[in-house]
Amino acid sequence: MIKTKQDTSKTERQLQNTQSRIAYFDGLRVLSMIGVIFMHVAAGPLRQGMGVTWHFLNVFVCFFFIAVPIFFMISGTVLLNSQNTYSVKYTLKNRMPKLVIPLLIWSVIAVLPAYLNPEALQNGFNIIGYLKSLAVIPSQNIVVHLWFMYFLIPLYLISPFLKILVDHMSDNAIRYLLLIWFLIMAMNTAVAFVPEHYRQYSEIDFLSKLNFLDGYLGYFILGFYLNRTKRIFSNKILILVGTIDLLVIIIGTFVRSKMLGEFSQAFQSTTMLYIAVLSIVIFLLFKQNYKVRKANWIISYVASLSFGVYLMHNILISTFSHFNITSYFINDTIPGVIGNSLLIVTVFIVCMIVITTLATIKPLCYIFTGVKYDVACKTCNWIFLLRKLKLIKN
Repeated sequence: MIKTKQDTSKTERQLQNTQSRIAYFDGLRVLSMIGVIFMHVAAGPLRQGMGVTWHFLNVFVCFFFIAVPIFFMISGTVLLNSQNTYSVKYTLKNRMPKLVIPLLIWSVIAVLPAYLNPEALQNGFNIIGYLKSLAVIPSQNIVVHLWFMYFLIPLYLISPFLKILVDHMSDNAIRYLLLIWFLIMAMNTAVAFVPEHYRQYSEIDFLSKLNFLDGYLGYFILGFYLNRTKRIFSNKILILVGTIDLLVIIIGTFVRSKMLGEFSQAFQSTTMLYIAVLSIVIFLLFKQNYKVRKANWIISYVASLSFGVYLMHNILISTFSHFNITSYFINDTIPGVIGNSLLIVTVFIVCMIVITTLATIKPLCYIFTGVKYDVACKTCNWIFLLRKLKLIKN
């Protein structure tokens, strides 16, 4: 039987849908989403001095710094496994808008809390200052949590080239490329702890020049490679390595912060080996152990909202901060720990509700979430939820 062009296109779409819904990716997306919320809620209290709350938050923040690396690893796997990535036209027409448009929309909204709090409004809304803030969007992230988009978009732009590259590389060649990346990470790790006047002797110039996109290109290719490899790693060894690595990050952060008299994120940097190793461990543990359960549609629903939640969550946290709501949770007591935990849960739930609602309003769905309306109706909006709960018919 001869396949028609329509049948071939349908087959490719089905293949792409299968690739983008790799089961363990849903679990990793949910973990990463919770992680970025936790990190940004904890950012304030961690800079208020050490105490009960500080130690509680530090343990989890040290772990959750894997969130963005894993997000890049997932993106790399999905894009580099897709046949559509070969097409420059498809990349520019279908993929870039779903990144650029939501970035612009959320950037416009993200600046507003700074101009709408009571103190800023004493002399009226500063329209000139607001427009000046928006004018720098092409050159830099205007709010801290959107920085990752300025690394993700370039990776999407060069993804057709990367697809051709990895498809014509042997596993040994990819391992060699990743080895170079690991050497760069090792150099970054060593240099970070060398006194300033000795750094000229510890940096290797030709490795520094290979540090493309601050190492996120490495995570992009690493995810593709780890997903493809058929090798099974011992869970016990992975857990042991991950635990030791995490303890180094936690204790190192405590000791360095104590020495400097202020919170230090040197051990939490995604451009150093500590977080890279922990990200690999978590990625592999999910790949080898994540099981699809009966209610897996709930996890898939939450995972489908992850990009929108990434874009929105810190805007909500900033809004709470500008109106002094978060000040009630910054105290060195057990209630402070509980308060921060409640704030994290609140931000998570509110973001989920808002993104689900935006995905239900057809004109707003794509520009806020990067998801097309018909896809949202099958994955992540109120229509999808009501159908799953059998409150409305399919």
